[in-house]
Amino acid sequence: MWCRLPGRKKDLMAEGERTKVAFIVSTNRAGSTWLSLVLGSHAWASYVGEYSRYWENSNLKCNLCVSRGKEDCELFEGVRAIAPEAAHRFAQACTNASVIVDASKTSSWARQSARNGNIDARLIFLYCHPCKYVASVIRRDENSIDGAFSDWKNQNKKLLSFVKKSPLPAIAVNYEQLAANPERDFPGICKFLWGNDFEKEALIYWQYEHHGLGGTGANSMYLKKYERGLYITNDDNWYNSLYDNPLQVDERWKTELDEKTQNKILADRASKAFLNPEIHLKVYNTETLYASLRNSFKRLFF
Repeated sequence: MWCRLPGRKKDLMAEGERTKVAFIVSTNRAGSTWLSLVLGSHAWASYVGEYSRYWENSNLKCNLCVSRGKEDCELFEGVRAIAPEAAHRFAQACTNASVIVDASKTSSWARQSARNGNIDARLIFLYCHPCKYVASVIRRDENSIDGAFSDWKNQNKKLLSFVKKSPLPAIAVNYEQLAANPERDFPGICKFLWGNDFEKEALIYWQYEHHGLGGTGANSMYLKKYERGLYITNDDNWYNSLYDNPLQVDERWKTELDEKTQNKILADRASKAFLNPEIHLKVYNTETLYASLRNSFKRLFF
């Protein structure tokens, strides 16, 4: 397994740099773990998983380190003693990465963290096909079909409203379009993240080390080789198939939901609105984005 973490800390506060953080805001089951792992596999970035959970649940541990038989994270040693307002500065000092990819998903964590003057934040609003969300919830026996679809609608509406009202630069990303065309669409997302370049090898994210909280099917790709591998997939066969076809889109819902249910979901006004292809890769709050670019340019050349 390759590792892009140099294991060298630096005093970012002394350098006067702001920590660049890409906050993925999304519902559960939308593909946020996969997206954050791919972004975090770039040489300029680092995955930190669902970072906020270090301060929300003291019992959770780094999935990679626990899988290796270690109770404490080797990379983020002492993270729980760090104040939340210093969380991302700490992560950057540990990883030496230019961009921290935070898949905590909640708008409240992104909002709270971005208030810190030492953070240069950008939002990635990730949303998935409603049938994917419903099938994923039902697969885990967590809700009824109507209840799951209602959750998908309400949560995505709230997240989009947050993105539009927030002063932070944001980009909307549809999971299905991105997963179907990663080499077409990832370059635009990387450019949005402070002008970075897309690296094709990042798509095979399981060849790199990833420390953080998150034990979903996407994490299983690099955790399953450990005897104590800490993850839950709910469908091992599908994730095993990714080794031979890593760029396939998760469309299990097409066989898991009957045609009547699919048609009912797709006929809803909210489904039609979010599945409008014009929303995918749409950038919000461009004035803030351009101001950030101008400030970066000034710091580089003046």
